[in-house]
Amino acid sequence: MAAKHVERRDPVAGESLGACEDPVWCEKGRVAEEFVMEQPVPPYLFDFAVGELGFTKVGPRTRVYAETVPGVLDAASREFIGTEKMIRVEERLFGRGRDLDYYPLQLQSRFLERESTCSPNLRFNGEN
Repeated sequence: MAAKHVERRDPVAGESLGACEDPVWCEKGRVAEEFVMEQPVPPYLFDFAVGELGFTKVGPRTRVYAETVPGVLDAASREFIGTEKMIRVEERLFGRGRDLDYYPLQLQSRFLERESTCSPNLRFNGEN
């Protein structure tokens, strides 16, 4: 039930639709990724993140994504260090979720504080 990767290509001027200026969107080294997901998903499960993001593993199937601003990724990983334990408790109560990986995204330096939990179906480029 994961999204399928369709295409990896150079960005095209005008397609960011105001999210950023074309010179930033199209700068050297950037890529655009396109995915398709065939099953319907409620709109409240969608979040988008753009920026210089890094991740750190906080468990065997849990990662924390955050901006690569000094100290932010370390602070975010400390914040979510108990995530795997939380998932195990939920699995004991409700059963193992199908294909569940948990990827919290912590964005705080530009958005005061924004925390989002990615859909269990989300896969980042290069993952199975």
